[in-house]
Amino acid sequence: MLGVDALGAICYANAAALERFARTRQQIETLTIQQLLPGFSLSVASSEPQPLLAQPASGASFAVMAHSSPVASDTELSHLITLLAPPSDETLHQQLADLTQRYRAAMLEISHQLRVTTQLYENAIEGMVVMDANGVALSVNHAYTNITGYSMQEVIGKPTPLLRGDTLEEDGGQAKIFEAVKQSGQWRREILNRRKNGESYTEMLTVSAIPDTQNNTRNFVAVFYDLSQVKQCADDLSEKGHHDALTGLPLRNLFLDRLQQVRDHALRSGERFAVMIIGLDGFRLINDSLGNDFGDQTLIAMTKRLTAQLRGSDTIARIGGDEFGIIQREADSADSVAVVVSKLLDAIKNPLHIHEQTLTISASIGVSLSPDDGDTPQELMRNANVALSRMKTQGGDGFRFYTAAMGEKASQRLSLESQLRKAVDNGEFILFHQPKVSIPERRIVGMESLIRWRLPDGSMVSPGAFIPLAEETGLIAPMGEWVLQTACRDAQALNEAGFGPLHVAVNLSGRQFQHGDIAKFVDATLSQTRLSPKRLELEITESIVMRDVEKAIGVMNQFKEMGAGIAVDDFGTGYSSLSYLKRFPLSTLKIDRAFVMGVGQGEGDEAIILAILGLARSLGLKVVAEGVEDWTQASFLQQQHCDMIQGFLFSKPLPFDELKALLEQDRQSGGLPGPEKES
Repeated sequence: MLGVDALGAICYANAAALERFARTRQQIETLTIQQLLPGFSLSVASSEPQPLLAQPASGASFAVMAHSSPVASDTELSHLITLLAPPSDETLHQQLADLTQRYRAAMLEISHQLRVTTQLYENAIEGMVVMDANGVALSVNHAYTNITGYSMQEVIGKPTPLLRGDTLEEDGGQAKIFEAVKQSGQWRREILNRRKNGESYTEMLTVSAIPDTQNNTRNFVAVFYDLSQVKQCADDLSEKGHHDALTGLPLRNLFLDRLQQVRDHALRSGERFAVMIIGLDGFRLINDSLGNDFGDQTLIAMTKRLTAQLRGSDTIARIGGDEFGIIQREADSADSVAVVVSKLLDAIKNPLHIHEQTLTISASIGVSLSPDDGDTPQELMRNANVALSRMKTQGGDGFRFYTAAMGEKASQRLSLESQLRKAVDNGEFILFHQPKVSIPERRIVGMESLIRWRLPDGSMVSPGAFIPLAEETGLIAPMGEWVLQTACRDAQALNEAGFGPLHVAVNLSGRQFQHGDIAKFVDATLSQTRLSPKRLELEITESIVMRDVEKAIGVMNQFKEMGAGIAVDDFGTGYSSLSYLKRFPLSTLKIDRAFVMGVGQGEGDEAIILAILGLARSLGLKVVAEGVEDWTQASFLQQQHCDMIQGFLFSKPLPFDELKALLEQDRQSGGLPGPEKES
């Protein structure tokens, strides 16, 4: 850095200038700028000065100016300090030294920014090439060589081979692209290019112009990235969205698309085809009892077995958790379809060996035929589902073809489901209570609360019609909560009216029992209704308990801790083992009506009742016999010391007011009528 006065005399030189010109300070300050740099014209250099750095502090005696001069390229003179007034030597040197420090700091920052830019350039995942105004490559980054296959030595100094894409010819070649860039500043397009090895690939290419100080194009910069990887990722995501990750089979949306294609072809060719929906029987129990991994391995094995029975023209998909869909082409008759379906069922039922365990499972299959059972893929799927549901209600392990009668029944079911949902929202349910009678006193000691559905027109819907539907749709959960709250409220009202102490039994559905917060809900309900926990008995079935034994024991222990009783409903009809039974914190066993109805008809049912009573006594449990309809049954149960009976012999289920009237009769007469009073 040099400082000169208005006459060109050098009055300052920093260390770099002294080293550059190989002079001492005393030597250089005896010279003029023209003597140091022959041919340099101060007037020319000062013709269009531009501020180089921020102006010095107020009161400074000089300014720093940047001059453009032909001599700069020869002498490396880039900055010249022109003095505005002759300062003292001390002031000059102090201020110029300060300026030198600031200048060096600025140069260091510029150098740092240059390194950052270089790092970005070299490490970018996009390919980059810098060209001169004629398209000759000046530099390329590593991504360029990785994507194109060309080395730096093969590119630099030559017309760039980057723009080789076939689609570029449509735009008139590289020259016209450069001309377009000069006009607009940038050109961007997705093109098909070729690597050095001849492989084609798709890239997104952007070409930009870099102007000089006169706004003339000095350089072109091309930036591109390989779209083939992006497209592959998109294809992979699409594949995952349409295929099951576990089995590799198409999912429902792809199955429906394929079904549409088959149907369109059939309209033109007259081909007949079948749609099958396969549901594995009891698959949920497999998952619950043996674990999800076992269930996954089962699905994989079933996929292989089913696929092996199909032709290449057929389609198989996984359309639900344990459901498969199949399109059988060229299904000329129902008989030919039945042959295929039978083979599928046989393949499924072969023993399955997983994790050192052997399992035999069955399946239910619903079949619809085109064009008889539907004109659209949705109709064919819906009707095959209807046939599948019918097969499942009949016990599974078989197949059913769709019939119009099934469709009518399915329509009725959908209508009932719609009404049921409205009933939940509108509160159309009422609660009935069936008394439990202690023998031999024949006194009412409790009741079982049962939900009933009364339609707006006053007619009643059979529980057998709506309760299974509520289980399937999940509506049983809010219905069950309402039953529990209402039953506890009614029981507390009766106890406060002086009819107690009465206990109330409430059935818990499988969905309620498996819900993680059922114990909290029961506890909250007891608190809200002020019913003593020891007056509540929760009834569950053997099948509910056996879905997850350990979880069931945990929930039942929570009920026991709060003081509520637990009864196993329909005992003897399920499949619980005695080893499990002794672990359950039960209070009551209920003898199913199927055994009670056999009393007096033969020894088999009576022997089972005696076994249940003996088992209950050994475990310290009470026994309730349900479905008692005559005195022969009641007398037998009384002789065998059954604790309570429940049935039409004493009372059918009653609404609250009628139950209250019966309790009043019981209190006044000292007990319900017996056989001696009826004769």
